[in-house]
Amino acid sequence: MPFYTIKVGVRTSFSLQLYLISMGTITGELSGSDVRTRGPPDGGWGWVCVVGRLYCQFCVLGTATAFGIIYVELIDYFHTSREVAAWIGSLAIGLIFLTGPLASYLTARFGIRKTTLAGTLLAFVGCFISWFATGITYLYISYGVLLGIGLGLVFVPSTLIVVLYFDKHRGLANAIASCGSGIGTLALPPLYTYLLGEYGWRGTLLLLSGLVLNGVVCAGVFRTPDYITAARKKGPAEKSRQSWGQFFSLFCNPCFTMFVIAGSVAQLGYIVPFVHLPDMAAQMGIEKYMTAYLISTMGVSNIVGRVFMGWVSDLPCVNIIFLHGLSLMVCGVATVVSPRLSQFYALAGYSVVQGVCIGVYAGFIPVIHSTIVGVHRTGDALGLGSVLSGVISMVASPIAGWLFDTTKSYNASFYLAGSTFILSGVMDMFVLLLHRRQTRKQEEEEKVKTADASNTHTASLALMAKSGN
Repeated sequence: MPFYTIKVGVRTSFSLQLYLISMGTITGELSGSDVRTRGPPDGGWGWVCVVGRLYCQFCVLGTATAFGIIYVELIDYFHTSREVAAWIGSLAIGLIFLTGPLASYLTARFGIRKTTLAGTLLAFVGCFISWFATGITYLYISYGVLLGIGLGLVFVPSTLIVVLYFDKHRGLANAIASCGSGIGTLALPPLYTYLLGEYGWRGTLLLLSGLVLNGVVCAGVFRTPDYITAARKKGPAEKSRQSWGQFFSLFCNPCFTMFVIAGSVAQLGYIVPFVHLPDMAAQMGIEKYMTAYLISTMGVSNIVGRVFMGWVSDLPCVNIIFLHGLSLMVCGVATVVSPRLSQFYALAGYSVVQGVCIGVYAGFIPVIHSTIVGVHRTGDALGLGSVLSGVISMVASPIAGWLFDTTKSYNASFYLAGSTFILSGVMDMFVLLLHRRQTRKQEEEEKVKTADASNTHTASLALMAKSGN
């Protein structure tokens, strides 16, 4: 598995380092002085790229989380079980994650713009041909596989382009851009409800393909900044190879291993409220058009929670791993209680809590990875984590559907989802303890090295003084 590296000075910005690691490729050599004089512009065309990424996030995660509205219609139209119908959305959301390593490779090989364009066109084709679906199996391929892979190819490069353009304002830029997923979760459910009433599920998917196709415009605005272009002209790339053994060596770090396992456990419950909450509310007697607003409420709270908690996490007194675990436990308790909430406004309150907590959960994962394994291994950590999350995401919703088909109630489905959130949060607390222990050990080792270096230096000076005499 080839990786291409660039020489970066010790004072290179964190944003640029993270981009280089995640991308795995930049030709040429870029020194610290290059970054200071021709580094990320922190604005300008970068804000256009922020808007482009926001729309990509709107399409990618908004489409995935709003599937629950179409899901109910497909059950009635094809007279199928909830378990069978749930595989359509699960394939899509799972492949968005599983496509991560492929998207990283294609971005490294062909660039951000071309990869985003290819993903957009593939997602458009998958959504468009769903109009002709004659059964659930057809939708597995068109909506689940083609749309899922296409959106996965869009997700990675659209995320990296913002990192490439910003340094000082990186937090603000990423917060604004990541709000696209919350806006999609807010806007698409009521839009789906209206379109389903006017045009049916076929017409809804046809119109959705038009929304996805607008990603071509986003691909067009994702251009490489001048300072990277200048670096490419300075000379041939320095190539290095990393073996699969080195790639998977991250699992030798117990802190990383436990965090990945915790994240995979949480993924078992992550998609369940988005897909099955509208149907559970309908089972309680709430009007169908009202159930769409539950998902929209998650979208609003996700936006607010993501931005506010992002600001809170920057405070010196806040530990981001602790905040991540606490959010998961709160989300878990709320999810376990949710089947007992039979009124619309009570379920809306649950949607608020769930939206805020899931925003913290999803938004902090890259930062925690870099905290645990270091910036230089963040790309590998995200790749390994996304593959495992993708596998779990595929089976989560069908399991919830199977539990409903077996018990004729969503109680067990939401109890299981809530329990996975709680367990993941508890595991995060163990990650925190392990990380603190590792940090103390590293600090002690650094003190010993510093003391040894100081003693060596003192001995050298004494020897020089003795020789002079």
